[in-house]
Amino acid sequence: MITPVIVSDPPITNPDGSMSIDFVASYEGYVLKDAIVGTPEYIGSLTADEINTIEVDRFNAWYAIVTAPVADEPVVEE
Repeated sequence: MITPVIVSDPPITNPDGSMSIDFVASYEGYVLKDAIVGTPEYIGSLTADEINTIEVDRFNAWYAIVTAPVADEPVVEE
């Protein structure tokens, strides 16, 4: 698991009443801009460690996709 550098913004209230925590995670030139979005109750219940875990997990999932080797042959669904 990669531990990216993460910069998180404080939670904001969105026009629809949901809340979000915007963050930027980076590692060796790869940069992911994302947000954790949920109800005010959900966002308010998250600890700093839980927020960090979500951000790291999302970065690692994204990083695995963008750095995956390219298939030699196209995948054809039947």
